[in-house]
Amino acid sequence: MTSSLQSQKNTQINNYGLSVDKNTRKQTFESTKFHGAVLAIQKQALDRLEGLLERGKEQVKGLQIVEGYMVGVGALNLLIHHFRKRKNDYTLNAYVCRDLESLRESLERIEKTHFVGKVAFLVNSMMDRKVIKTFSHPDRWSSRLHFTSVLVEATQNRINLFVMDSVSSLDGKTYSLKSQEVPIIRHGKYQANVIAQIAKANLKRLSVYTTNVSRQADDCSCSTFALEDARAFSKLSDFFLQIENSGQLIPCDDKREIRYAQLLPPPFMKITQSITKLKEYLKVNFSSKNSKLYDVHPLKETVNKTIRRKEGTNRKLNMAAEKKHITYLEILSDYLKTKSFSELEKLTKQYDSSKFLNQS
Repeated sequence: MTSSLQSQKNTQINNYGLSVDKNTRKQTFESTKFHGAVLAIQKQALDRLEGLLERGKEQVKGLQIVEGYMVGVGALNLLIHHFRKRKNDYTLNAYVCRDLESLRESLERIEKTHFVGKVAFLVNSMMDRKVIKTFSHPDRWSSRLHFTSVLVEATQNRINLFVMDSVSSLDGKTYSLKSQEVPIIRHGKYQANVIAQIAKANLKRLSVYTTNVSRQADDCSCSTFALEDARAFSKLSDFFLQIENSGQLIPCDDKREIRYAQLLPPPFMKITQSITKLKEYLKVNFSSKNSKLYDVHPLKETVNKTIRRKEGTNRKLNMAAEKKHITYLEILSDYLKTKSFSELEKLTKQYDSSKFLNQS
C-alpha cells in the first residue's frame, strides 16, 4: 500500500467515517450569512405580524414568537402545533414551560392524576417567575431565555425523567432530590435549575437522568435542540431502556438519585455542532459493547451531508442545527402570513404547560 493511500485510510479511521478532510467539502459556512438569513426571515415575519395589528410592536412582543436570533415560547407552541399535524410526528406529545415553576406544576399534576404515558416539556430554564416580572432589560433576549427539554415516561410503577440540556451545564456538584434546599442558579447551570424544580415537586417512585454531553456550540440553537429532542423522544419506544443498557451511566449524587448519561441514542446526536464531540461519540460506540446497541452508520450518513468548513478557517462544523433553525423560521413566517392575529394568539398558547392534564 502506498504511503498516500495508507494516510488516507488512517484519516478515515481517526475521523470514524466523518467527511472532515478539507478537500472533501467545498461548501463553507459563513456565519455572517447565516445570521443575515435569520434576521431577514425574522424581519419579514415581524413585518407581516405588525401589519395585522393596530397597536403595533408591543402586542407583537406579547406573542413571544422571536427573541433576538432565537425562537420564543410562543413560536415553540406554533411549531409543536405544526409538527403534530405531520404523519411522522403524530406521536409528539410536548408542552412549553414559560418558566421554571411551570415545570414543577406539570410534574405535580403527573403525580396527582396518575398519568401514564410519555410527554416532553420544553422549559425556559433560565428564569423563575419573580425574576421575569422584575427583569429590567426585556430586549436582552440572551439574558432571559434558555430552553431545556425534560423527557418524561410514566408507568403505573415508576416515573422516568431525563433532563436533556444541549450545553451540558451540570457542574459536578451533588444535588439531592429529597432536599428542599437545592439552589436555583439564575444565570446558567440550567440543569441545576430544573433539578431544583424536580426536588420541589417531591415526586415518588422517581428515576432521574441527565447528561454531560455538550452538543450546542452557538448562542441561539437551544430551542432547536429542545424541540428536536422532544421529536426524537416521541419516536423511540424504548428510550429509557436504551439509556439503561448503554453501560455509560454514572451517579450524579451520593444517593444515586440522579445519574448522568455519557452516551445518548444517535437521534439525539445528529444536530450536534462540534465535529470533535461527534468523533468522541463515534469512538465510544466503536470501542465498546454499545456498537451493536447503537447503529451509528445512519448518523454518519446524515451528518456528512451537513458538515461545512467555517469561512476563513479550516474548522469544520455540523450545520444541521442551523438548517433546522432557518426551517423553523420559515414555518413561522408562513403562519404569520396566513393566520389572523386572533388565530396566532390562540396557537402561541395552545401547548403551554398549563394545558397539560388541566381540565379547568
